[in-house]
Amino acid sequence: MESKGLQQRGVVLISVLAVTAVLAAIAWQMVARQSLILSGASAASFRIQAEQYLLGAEHYARQLLVEDWRNEASRAFDSEDEKWSAARPPFQIPGGTMELRIFDLQARFNINAIEAYESEFRTLLNTHKIPESAIVQWLDWIDEDSEPRGPGTEDMELLLQEPALRSADQIAGHVSELRYMPAMRDTPLAEIEHLLVALPTTDLSININTVGPELLEALGLSQSLADTLTAGERKFHSLDEINELDAGEGSSYFGVTSNYFAVWGEVEIAGKRARIESRLYRKPDDGSVHLLGRNFESA
Repeated sequence: MESKGLQQRGVVLISVLAVTAVLAAIAWQMVARQSLILSGASAASFRIQAEQYLLGAEHYARQLLVEDWRNEASRAFDSEDEKWSAARPPFQIPGGTMELRIFDLQARFNINAIEAYESEFRTLLNTHKIPESAIVQWLDWIDEDSEPRGPGTEDMELLLQEPALRSADQIAGHVSELRYMPAMRDTPLAEIEHLLVALPTTDLSININTVGPELLEALGLSQSLADTLTAGERKFHSLDEINELDAGEGSSYFGVTSNYFAVWGEVEIAGKRARIESRLYRKPDDGSVHLLGRNFESA
């Protein structure tokens, strides 16, 4: 009888241990799921919080551009010495910091203006040893028809590539589209990418008050003239002032005001970061600012 009692107690003990193990496994799964839920909720909360801060920064940038236009003294020109372009120390926000910068996109060469300014684009490519065949390919990429101009980038050739592509047949939305050109695949595009921009227009207007000497030299201006145009405090108020410096043919696409801007913002809270890149268009007739596009990233 005693042996039978011991056996029964052993069975009970094993049953208790088995139940305990099952309950522990269930509890572990519940804790793990709760941890995932809390982690997901924390990430979602940070994303929402960061996005609101960054949208606020974008709104502030828009207000700066509107105020710049409303001021008659500053409406006549746009330069890096103005309030909208000033470098700012990080803003202090609860639990972290936020940074904001506004850039003039008309300090770059608009690759959608190549039809009328092919020779300027050719000079820029030659300066950086990029094959001129990229010009024909790019013209095929952004024109509205599907007729090849030569060994370009229309559908008949693009569909045979790996991976297969179709021609955009419209103006580019981003400089990165240049990478689809066969002539650009083995070229140092990164060396000139910072000099280029894809604006929603086929016009070319480079603001002499914000452009850097590197682009001016890439467009064929002498180093001495590029240095003269970009030296010191630049506040050219009219094209006449530029022409007095004998800027040559480039003066046809130089300007002293800008309509297209980029806003860059970054938020850091408790080691987490989020960024926003927005493109804005300021109408020259009334100064109203409109959003062209926005990219939000969080890590």
